[in-house]
Amino acid sequence: MRTPNKAKRQMKEYFDGFSLTALRNIIHSMYTVRKEIPTMRKILAAAKVDLNYTGSKTTLTKIIKTDLGYQFKRCYRKRLILIERPQVQAWRAKYLRRMKHNDSLGANKRPVIYLDETWIHAHYTVKKCWQTATDVGVRRNDSPGRRWMEFTREAKLALLTMPF
Repeated sequence: MRTPNKAKRQMKEYFDGFSLTALRNIIHSMYTVRKEIPTMRKILAAAKVDLNYTGSKTTLTKIIKTDLGYQFKRCYRKRLILIERPQVQAWRAKYLRRMKHNDSLGANKRPVIYLDETWIHAHYTVKKCWQTATDVGVRRNDSPGRRWMEFTREAKLALLTMPF
């Protein structure tokens, strides 16, 4: 006998062997091809596009943990990938929006001078990642390591008038 307000159980999302292998390849390609740490949001977005996945993030987390054997734990493996800080990505997006706006001004276009300084830290990484016992994760290195500094300078106009 059911109680009147009891909710129905949701349909479970089942993956066959091909889909599980494709999901494992999505996670692996985030490490190797895209050079980024896979988060559930990124994995879910890729699964919706590549596998036509219709389930929720919670269900996908259960599938990744139980069927694939991944755990979200501290990274002690030997892989180290170069990760770009999210702030740098946001600055780049803001810069591109400003440049697009400047290009749309037409004749009133402002002169553009590029002068940039970017730090690349060799050991910028995260503390936790998705990994299995057989799959390698991201190595965490506590030493400050080597740093590279990139300078860029370029002018779009040959002659710039500067008030003195």
